[in-house]
Amino acid sequence: MNKRSYNSGHRDHPHFVTSGEMKNLRKLTMLHAREKDFLAVIRNLCDQTKFKISMILSRVEEMSVADLSHVLDVPQTTVSHALSDLKNAGVVDSCRCGKFVCYSLSDKGEKMLRLRDAGTGPEEHDR
Repeated sequence: MNKRSYNSGHRDHPHFVTSGEMKNLRKLTMLHAREKDFLAVIRNLCDQTKFKISMILSRVEEMSVADLSHVLDVPQTTVSHALSDLKNAGVVDSCRCGKFVCYSLSDKGEKMLRLRDAGTGPEEHDR
């Protein structure tokens, strides 16, 4: 732990934090697997393409890479890369549909979009 000698003369000030409190605060900031997982999903949804894909998949049961590429007007490689990241984060699920791979929003992805709707209201996204 870092030296805290600068605080030695501040024990009676409101901003003074004891070493025990510092230790408790440090424990509080340690991320557990669930919190790391949550951050991974948030990080993925910060990308516009990935966020748009999740929005589209929230409106349909499932969709192929080719169809997502057409709707978004971006190359299939861009969509495939984004879907790979979203799948690794657990936001989307995939299944084989003949010669195509189709993607759907996972339960975790649906929960994340509900968080979005709770913050802004779903009516803003129903354009």
